[in-house]
This record gives sequence, structure tokens and C-alpha cells, in this order.
Amino acid sequence: MNKDDIIEIIKKFPYIERGIINGESNLVFYIGNRKQTYNITKPVIAVYDIINEIHARTKNVWMHFMISAIKAGKSDIYTIHHVPWERNAYYSRKQKFIEKVYNCCISQNLVNYEEILEEEIA
Repeated sequence: MNKDDIIEIIKKFPYIERGIINGESNLVFYIGNRKQTYNITKPVIAVYDIINEIHARTKNVWMHFMISAIKAGKSDIYTIHHVPWERNAYYSRKQKFIEKVYNCCISQNLVNYEEILEEEIA
């Protein structure tokens, strides 16, 4: 699993959550009239649990709201209009959230050592 896989899980979180709750292993859903398929594996469930745990432990009200909006599948524009931050501050905080999920995945050995080495520094 790499950072792009984690970002994809975050983007498709509402669909993945529905599939996990219903006990499905293969998801079929539509985004923009395009059929999408996604396999729910143990690492995907682990990332799902990490996101929920980060959300539960977030104490800042606005960060909690932002993570709730991301989990609900709300667009960035919607979220930007409902938080007291400017656009770049929102994207900076969203990137920090993604980094936190990624770091938690590293700590749970979901990311290979080679994947970490392949990450670009700049």
C-alpha cells in the first residue's frame, strides 16, 4: 500500500464504509455516471479504522468538522465554505490529515519499506 492508495481510500470513503458495514468484499458503485469497482481487503479495513480513530480523537472542532465532511464525501468547495479558513489553509490542513493517516499506516506496517524509500522528498 502506498500514499496514492490511501488517498483513494479517503476519496471513496463513503462507498467503502457502506461496503464494510454491509460485509461486502467487492464494491460496485457509480461516480459521475462511471462504473467503479473496488475490492475491500484487510489493509483497506485497517485504513478505514485508522481514519475513524483519528476522527474520534480529534479535539479541534473545525478539524473534526473537516474530517466529518471528508468521511461523508462532501466536496472541497462545500467544506471550504463551512470552515473559517481560506482555501490554502484548508488544503494545508487536509494534507496534514492525509499525512497523519499515512504515518499511522506506516506504524501499523501497512506500508512497505520500499514504498517509503520511493517517496519523493521534494
